[in-house]
Amino acid sequence: MLSRRSLIALGLAGVGYGAFTGARAIWPAPKLAFTPVAQPAGFRRIAGQGITTSNVGLVGLDQAGSAPVPQGRDLCAVTFQGGVRGAGQLTIASFSDFFCPYCRVLDMQLHDIVKDVPQVSTVWHQVPLLGRASQLAARGALAAMQQGAFEAFQSRLIRTSFVPTSAYMRAFAEENGLDVERFMQDLSAPATETQLARSASAFRAFGFVGTPGLVVGRTLVTGVISPRDLRSLIALEVEEDAPPGCA
Repeated sequence: MLSRRSLIALGLAGVGYGAFTGARAIWPAPKLAFTPVAQPAGFRRIAGQGITTSNVGLVGLDQAGSAPVPQGRDLCAVTFQGGVRGAGQLTIASFSDFFCPYCRVLDMQLHDIVKDVPQVSTVWHQVPLLGRASQLAARGALAAMQQGAFEAFQSRLIRTSFVPTSAYMRAFAEENGLDVERFMQDLSAPATETQLARSASAFRAFGFVGTPGLVVGRTLVTGVISPRDLRSLIALEVEEDAPPGCA
């Protein structure tokens, strides 16, 4: 019997990853239609995509008030953070909140895709919209990233229910062999504040109104997307030109 990961890998092959694997398509790829967005110029959405988000009236974006909304090459730099593009490679930008239930599902889906298809990578933006707990979780993720422990932090939080407290954060750092005092300081370090503000400014630039939000190449995805449509979109975007300012 095929494992879940094997099935995902086969699914990716079946919707256009023959360029990566040489595999013969096993599923017909859904035909995706797109509509351009007014801003940012050069980007688009999937036509008729149903939008389901943890819509929260943009609570938590106050820290971005002084951050200018990036455009052009600045937007590309903030969004993809120097991620790979071209030569059959693609970087996906994910805007997520640990307390958003739809985000948890999509984050796990993206993790599986990245593990199975090394040509695809993900930049994780923390957009804490759901109050104080979301804020602390986002800060914990960025602090963990400073010590190469983001994946461990994300895996723990998206698979379990938790109430983030300082004690919880300290216990995570201890259990994962991190420099505990550095980790606790990084929760509110200037670099953490800056990254939260930059992610929030990009979130606004793309016109997202809730989480999750994805930027897959030049296509914006707001809310949920079926696994099959996401695989199809990735396969299409790998063959597309880079988004504006990202070439």
